[in-house]
Amino acid sequence: LRLNLKDTTLLSYSPTVVTPIGTAGLTQIVSSVADDANIAIGNIGFPFGFYDAIYQTNIFVSSNSYLTFGFGSSAYSGISASSPGRGLFVGAADRSWNQVWVGSNSTGTYRIHWVGNAGTSGAGTIVWEMTLFDDGALMLVTGTAQTGGYSALTKGTSSPIVQTAYTLTSNSSWVFLPDGSGSYTVQIGSYF
Repeated sequence: LRLNLKDTTLLSYSPTVVTPIGTAGLTQIVSSVADDANIAIGNIGFPFGFYDAIYQTNIFVSSNSYLTFGFGSSAYSGISASSPGRGLFVGAADRSWNQVWVGSNSTGTYRIHWVGNAGTSGAGTIVWEMTLFDDGALMLVTGTAQTGGYSALTKGTSSPIVQTAYTLTSNSSWVFLPDGSGSYTVQIGSYF
């Protein structure tokens, strides 16, 4: 059990797998197919601690199926723990997006809803949501996932101590919890 200090709501991990919530209450920031692009998600409304830094702005989503902290990237090949850098990668490869929605449905949370393609164009066949919590936790929820690509939460260095890998599957959810030592633990389940 973790205490969310911003709104005094008790948040806890649950082994219950959840599905994407959808776009209700979110703002659309991408509305057309794009290949090798990135966009800032805006001010998330609270300071978010990620590894050894704090972000409230300067968080980006890529059309190649990943989120980066501190910089935008459109990298589509050679993706690894150290390239393009710190972030959360969701089957990242040469993908494209159709829609990206962002916003908050509750105090101390910020959600990204991503719809895209396994290749560089076409109908939306990949769906995932990422929720950032003001206590530093993240939750990734997949609707339809693409096999292959790179999936990890990484500090942006090649050291395995700062990389948490997971196996991407459809209709699943993962919680990434700061472990107090500067890294994260990952578990299948949910966090509310």
